[in-house]
Amino acid sequence: MSTPAPDFDQQLTGSPPPPPTPAASPGPTHAQPDWSDAADDEDFFLAQVRQHFQHCSGPHRNRILADLLNMCTTQQLSFVHQFVSPLLKKDPFTSLPDELCLRILSFIDDPKVLARASQVSRRWRDLLSDDVTWKNLCVKHDYGRRLSEVAYGVPSYAPNRPGALPISDPDFANRSFPGVLPGSSASGAPRSFDDTTNTMDSGRPKLRSYKSHFKQRYLVESAWRTGGRNTTRTITQDGRVVTSVHLTPKYIVVALDNARIHIFDRDGNALRTLQGHIMGVWAMVPWDDILVSGGCDRDVRVWDMANGYARCTGSRLILTDFVR
Repeated sequence: MSTPAPDFDQQLTGSPPPPPTPAASPGPTHAQPDWSDAADDEDFFLAQVRQHFQHCSGPHRNRILADLLNMCTTQQLSFVHQFVSPLLKKDPFTSLPDELCLRILSFIDDPKVLARASQVSRRWRDLLSDDVTWKNLCVKHDYGRRLSEVAYGVPSYAPNRPGALPISDPDFANRSFPGVLPGSSASGAPRSFDDTTNTMDSGRPKLRSYKSHFKQRYLVESAWRTGGRNTTRTITQDGRVVTSVHLTPKYIVVALDNARIHIFDRDGNALRTLQGHIMGVWAMVPWDDILVSGGCDRDVRVWDMANGYARCTGSRLILTDFVR
């Protein structure tokens, strides 16, 4: 992934760019030694030592520890080092406010580092569940989204859909986070992306988080860069040229230049073949279970992809040219 250019303020002040993203450090682990095989007289003696040590002053405690450490061997000092080192570590996110923690996380532009960091502790996972971090990451990677992609279940091929709306757009990104869907509230009051109660009450689809959007876009881009993995391969007997392909939430629609249209499910399994055109099919518009196709035979046909029947044909429109 390319690192985004420094913002305008950094260019004005001449401040250096942020340091490279370090790898997420694992959480401190402190395994207690097993003293289950100790004798009873040892436990009684250690109890007296602990009681005496608790009542000692600071300088007196330091003297006792110094005398004991001077008597230790190298192997015993190594044990002390391994035992004490985790106790000296402190997670800064446990004492810093959420605003500062999120500010620190905003300098991380590698999603793999954020994914590893979310496994450190519950506190880190809760911080990385905040959509602010993923919203900033969407801006850095230029993962803008269409308004039709904001809600689950809304097809990206909806008619009259607006163009791609960058998240950095001032009319959209500068609103109260997590944001609102423009035109979704009659009163004009902002509605959070996490506010699912009103969404479900109004019968509208659940709004999509920036984390879910980033994950989907990142996986798709990674698949394009690495070549992806071939999950299904279908070889038809046609052996003809593919003229049009559409991917919907339910179907994969493939048109060929031999007047046939093949319908597959999302896993690549063949469902049915639509036949009715007499020349190559070069144009298709799917909508749910409905498919409108046109081709070189100057016919426009409407299909029901659920059962494979042709609902109607538009040859009576007396088209004078190919439909593409």
